[in-house]
Amino acid sequence: MQSSIIKESLPLSEILQKLEPLPRSRAELPAASYREEILKALDTSRVVVICGATGCGKTRHIVLKQRFFVYVFRRNQSTQVPQYLLEYMNARNLQSYANILVTQPRRVAATSLADRVAVERSSPSPGKPGSIVGYNVRLSRAVADNAKIVYCTVGILLRMLVNPSENYSPTTDEAGNIGFSNPLSSLSHVVIDEVHERDLNTDFALTLLRPVLK
Repeated sequence: MQSSIIKESLPLSEILQKLEPLPRSRAELPAASYREEILKALDTSRVVVICGATGCGKTRHIVLKQRFFVYVFRRNQSTQVPQYLLEYMNARNLQSYANILVTQPRRVAATSLADRVAVERSSPSPGKPGSIVGYNVRLSRAVADNAKIVYCTVGILLRMLVNPSENYSPTTDEAGNIGFSNPLSSLSHVVIDEVHERDLNTDFALTLLRPVLK
């Protein structure tokens, strides 16, 4: 389980000192001045909500600390905070466990944001060998084996929650019973964007995610 590994951590002050410096293009975004504050909240709270104006580079999140994290973003381009999360995991020497899922209400947003983040991180295009950024939308999937940040539509997340057998191999317990593991168990973070739009799919996804907090 990732929870046991995620709990092992350096003191937060040391983690913040180990964060990689932001390039100028990202450092100039309004969200950059809140990077440490966001990560401090992440370190102490199971649920963190971040609100910001469109284009500021921030995000809103719900954080599930004992197992994985869920972030809910509002009115932003969802590019910076997922990267902060990855940088946070890197600083904790947990980069091999970083697996960040970011949902978008529309396919175009998911694919375009993935392209932008890949450029910002000097990574190959989504889906290309060695790319740490990918996307997964209806009828199109571009996710490399070592992808750390994956953008998808809310519908993809709902399928993971409702029909895990479509995306995960079956497991067999000691009694020989066949089942499927928690579809989110391999994720370190889940980011749900544009929650303020209150569409049916997003509300349903939040409803299904809520029991995981318990």
